[in-house]
Amino acid sequence: MQKKVIVIGGGFAGLTTAAYLVKNNYRAILLEASPKLGGRAYSFKDKETNTILDNGQHILMGCYFETLKFLNLIGATNNFYFQKKLEVNFVKENFDLQTLKAFPGFYPINLLIGLLNFKAISFGERLRLLKICAKLPFYSTKEYSELSIKDWLEIEKQPKNVQDAFWKILAVGALNTNIEKASAGIFINILKQIFFNGSKAASIVLPKYGLSESYSKNAEDF
Repeated sequence: MQKKVIVIGGGFAGLTTAAYLVKNNYRAILLEASPKLGGRAYSFKDKETNTILDNGQHILMGCYFETLKFLNLIGATNNFYFQKKLEVNFVKENFDLQTLKAFPGFYPINLLIGLLNFKAISFGERLRLLKICAKLPFYSTKEYSELSIKDWLEIEKQPKNVQDAFWKILAVGALNTNIEKASAGIFINILKQIFFNGSKAASIVLPKYGLSESYSKNAEDF
């Protein structure tokens, strides 16, 4: 007799749990209070423009190994575009476009060169940013788990402009939480994955459609 398991909540974690239960021959019963699946990682149709919009800023990267395994499990991998190497455009307040990209060459040196050439911040500020990157192997994620990203950046004397132009954007995209609340320990772990798990780990993975259309329907059908 097939065992039944109730999963409460249809966010990303709930959908992942239900999918793996089904894979292991359980009958998963998913309970979700809202009329949509995906939690905060969902999309909706704007009534005025009739355009599909994503809720919030989400970053998916090649270092999110378990997330990518889940997408593969539910048959959603083809709904995403995988960069061959890191390349991200930043638009400043004056509409000045600056690009952060990994240069050709040995990983992770190519990422450091990319940061050194990131002209959205001053040269001195780039050196401050690189200082954190150089210290990454020596950070204990457990030691910083109780600190916010903001507190950690202040301890590391990261200038406000660097926080605004780089760290805030990366943190909100990766964790969907502002740096005043997000855990520094979790964020440091993500940075370690980016810099020490191969060149593909640092690349951006982009949905070809809205977030809901890219994976929620696949998870529901699975």
